[in-house]
Amino acid sequence: MKINELEDLLGVSKATIRYYEDQGLVTPPRTDNGYREYSDEEVQLFQKIIVLRKLGLGIPEIRDLIDGKAELHDVLEYNMERLRTRQDEIASAMDLCGKIEAEATDFASIDSPKYLKHIYENEQKGAHFAETKEISVRQLNLAITLLGMLAGAPVIQNKQFSEHSKRATSTPP
Repeated sequence: MKINELEDLLGVSKATIRYYEDQGLVTPPRTDNGYREYSDEEVQLFQKIIVLRKLGLGIPEIRDLIDGKAELHDVLEYNMERLRTRQDEIASAMDLCGKIEAEATDFASIDSPKYLKHIYENEQKGAHFAETKEISVRQLNLAITLLGMLAGAPVIQNKQFSEHSKRATSTPP
């Protein structure tokens, strides 16, 4: 099977296929004229990789599974715990967003000491909130989209974020 056929079958781009190859997850043989030729086994491997990536597993984890350095059960248990933590973070953040929205009329009226106390007290009780770290505009846009999806609300990509992201990642003249 050629890369165009594989792209259609898997529903992913050639860039994604090449990325997995570049990461050493799949190494298809090449024909005499240099074209990649994918066997049924490689197609199944790509399908497994895509499934695991859709579940949030990273390339190193998948590589360890392929190489037999990790057990599927252990990797999935770890991933489920990571997903539970993210789910808790989202639930805690959504709850607090609702409280702030109900009490504050604008940015200036946010009672930050009150809400920080709320966060710290709830973290002491085992609640999870997102770690405070700098994130890129692209990550912020993705987070907004995912929260909208989880809430069941359609989210239109914010053009301002997209344009800012393009500017932030472009190299200066």
